[in-house]
Amino acid sequence: MRPPTKHVYYSVTTDNPFLPPEYIEQLKRDMDPQMARRMLYGEWISIAREVVYYAYDKSRNYRDMPYVIDANFPIHVAWDFNIGEGKPLSVCFFQYTNDSFHFFNEVVVHGFRTQDALDEMAGRGLLDHPVKYIINGDATGKARSTKSIKSDYDIIREFFSNYRNSRKELLIYEMQVPLSNPPVRKRHNLVNAYCINERGAVRLFVYKDAKTVDEGLRLTQLKKGADYIEDDSKEFQHITTALGYGICSTIANETVKPTRSWSL
Repeated sequence: MRPPTKHVYYSVTTDNPFLPPEYIEQLKRDMDPQMARRMLYGEWISIAREVVYYAYDKSRNYRDMPYVIDANFPIHVAWDFNIGEGKPLSVCFFQYTNDSFHFFNEVVVHGFRTQDALDEMAGRGLLDHPVKYIINGDATGKARSTKSIKSDYDIIREFFSNYRNSRKELLIYEMQVPLSNPPVRKRHNLVNAYCINERGAVRLFVYKDAKTVDEGLRLTQLKKGADYIEDDSKEFQHITTALGYGICSTIANETVKPTRSWSL
């Protein structure tokens, strides 16, 4: 029973007269509907779900067709480096156009061999598009491996610097790898907001050649009985980490950044 001398005042962000309308609109852009119900409208709801990317809906975000590369925009190559059985090195390919992410292909390699992943993507023609390539991904790849004096990104940089496409042209590329990986909650929240935000905008799309990306977005869960940690025992989880790294890095490098990255 509440003591008679206490009273609770519920505050709704949108009712605050000191906040400019454009700030409120930016918040709606940066939050998925569930997050907005809690953070903007003051509803005491749990946003915890069985799956991490609860805002992803295959009927809305998946397109069962090949993606057509837009030559006006670069192709991003986002990496997640792993070692161990059942934890494949995972790479996803996407374009970021008009504030929308289009994930159109992937490379998944068992055995933690960066060179194998590079050889496969080259063999499949994924590096032959006439656009600039931007490399995103796991910041831990900057560390030198115990297996080599080179880091994973040293290997990638050397490969991209020497690769000639099907037209015998050297690849144009740029490294956009952060100094450290984003917090896990920030990464999840941003991906969910791009799946659909409070304004109803869908800004993340997955195409038929990125089947593991689709599977990971539908099924990735948190590890049960642990702190806020992803269950990385499932192979499909790792490519969603690469996807999240790619989105976070791309947004961080944009001139207009999200107003705030919400964490609960």
